[in-house]
Amino acid sequence: MRSLRARLTLWFALAVTATAGVVSWVGHVRLVAHMKDGIDFLLDAEAQEVEARLASAAEPLTASRSDPDLVEHVAIDAPQYFFQIHRLGHGIVFRSENLENHVLPDIAADSEAAGMVQIADRTLRQYQKFFGEYRVVVATDWAQFGRLVDEARKMFALGVPLVFLASLAVGLFVSALALRPIRAMQEAATRINASNLAERLPVPVGDDEIARLARLLNELFDRIETSFEQIRRFTADAAHELKTPLALIRLHGEKLLKECVASGGAKRGELESQLEEVERLERIVRDLLLLARADAGALKLVRKEANAADFLASFVEDATALAEDGRRVFEAEGVAEAIVRVDFGLVRQVLLNLLSNAIRHTPEGKRIRLSTKLEGQDWLLELQDEGPGIPESELERVFERFVRGEGARADTDVGSGLGLAIARSIIAAHGGTISAVNRAGGGLSVQIRLVSVVVR
Repeated sequence: MRSLRARLTLWFALAVTATAGVVSWVGHVRLVAHMKDGIDFLLDAEAQEVEARLASAAEPLTASRSDPDLVEHVAIDAPQYFFQIHRLGHGIVFRSENLENHVLPDIAADSEAAGMVQIADRTLRQYQKFFGEYRVVVATDWAQFGRLVDEARKMFALGVPLVFLASLAVGLFVSALALRPIRAMQEAATRINASNLAERLPVPVGDDEIARLARLLNELFDRIETSFEQIRRFTADAAHELKTPLALIRLHGEKLLKECVASGGAKRGELESQLEEVERLERIVRDLLLLARADAGALKLVRKEANAADFLASFVEDATALAEDGRRVFEAEGVAEAIVRVDFGLVRQVLLNLLSNAIRHTPEGKRIRLSTKLEGQDWLLELQDEGPGIPESELERVFERFVRGEGARADTDVGSGLGLAIARSIIAAHGGTISAVNRAGGGLSVQIRLVSVVVR
């Protein structure tokens, strides 16, 4: 059971049902005990009635001689009780007629006692008491009391499942009330993101565990907000502090290169290499800053609505030129007519990064193909090449930064080495996914899914 509310409800119901079961069992035991005590009290009263008549009898009882007063009393109470009298040295000297030919067994040799006995197919509650030389035994049928006990047992057996069902309903209500603050915290937490770090979780009134948890999480969000602000400040500072010196280095290098060309100097090649490395370093700084903004959630998307076919037509024109310059063939297919809402500048950057990577790893004369289609509100783009592909173990790692796995096809040999990492960050900022798979006929296929961007 994955739901905390369901687990709390079940635990509550089980606890209540177990308590009800124990209480029912104890109640049943106590009920039987009290019934036996009450019956023993009545049997004792009957024994005392017999004692009074034995005490007033003119002569001691024998098996052949009974006291008329005793016989009359026994006849009156015969519907409810069974009587048997023992006399020391004479055995049984009196038995009530309702015993017929049965004899009440001894349950104690020489002391007052009570217990359950079986006569033929009847269960009796029997009580015996001593009066001088007499031992008076009085019994009553347990059947009517047994039926009451059975009814009570059935009620208890039926009551426990009913208690379980009722406690489930109560538990659902109670758990809903108990978890209401947590649900409010959950809803607030889902609203907190990189652009809304100032919001905090509601803190319930009081100082219970939930309130302390809310305060602890708010302190955590405070630290996260502080960290994000530090990253944003670092991004802004780095953009200023790194780009400006690099621009100055490039300007001075270009000036030296011009002077070198004008004077016919021999260091022209070194200066050109230096300027290429400076340009490469500028691209790395620019790409790292973009990744830093994406990691901090500060990558701002400028979403616009436009026709996907128009956007792709513009990209295909440039892609065809780039492919021809590299002696490759670029094709596009399945360009769908649909209005999509994305940041077209960043999506174009992703496609150019993928295209550059494909051109570098596709042999001359081979094809690079872009295909698109719509699935509901999702926009799918797939770029395929006819290069060597990537080992299966490296398909996921190529989207990491500066990856140079063995045999891996990463874009780290030329350029900044961050193209695929940037592509994944941009697509993730759109709420989409990007992945790479090897084609069955050879080559690599990079698949992009932009989720819920199609406007119909």
